[in-house]
Amino acid sequence: MNEANLPITNIVDEQTFQHRLLSSQNQSIMNVTCKLRLSFWNLIIAYSKELIVTGFVLAISILFFMYYQQSVTETEMVASLVRDVCSLIHAEAENYNRDATHHPIPGFPLQHLQDHFLPHTINPKTSSETDANGYTLFHLPIDARQRVWKRVCTLIQRNSRIRETINQYQGETQTIWVWVGSSALSPSTKRDQPRI
Repeated sequence: MNEANLPITNIVDEQTFQHRLLSSQNQSIMNVTCKLRLSFWNLIIAYSKELIVTGFVLAISILFFMYYQQSVTETEMVASLVRDVCSLIHAEAENYNRDATHHPIPGFPLQHLQDHFLPHTINPKTSSETDANGYTLFHLPIDARQRVWKRVCTLIQRNSRIRETINQYQGETQTIWVWVGSSALSPSTKRDQPRI
């Protein structure tokens, strides 16, 4: 039988006459799964640069979208908190005008407001609930809690109807937000009197 017709060819080194390589004349037999896997990896190798660039752009896009979504959500939270804090301070000023014995200041300590509207939470997931007076409370991770409250403080401090003072409150020196605007300048529709 002619060696050229054999399915395997023995390639011999011409100088040393030693065996160098066995080479198959026929195409290798592979099942469909192996062929698909081989094609897939060949495709990845052939387009590796394009795939890396596409993956990088996709990752940056996803991060930007997540940051944007977080920013929108936090902005909505801040708007809700500012509205509710102003409403609660105004309501306490009304209580003070009616009964200064039980409501000794026309406002609230800043720390009490933060702890009421942004309660400390063990669960790191963001969630919300409504208190007995209809105000929205947000449960946030610690870093988001601080970030959101800082934005709330900035906006409240720009509000000319609310003054920030340092005063004694129940035996402690506290930063207090006091309503100084007219009672006609109610920040929102009247709610039930707060029971904090």
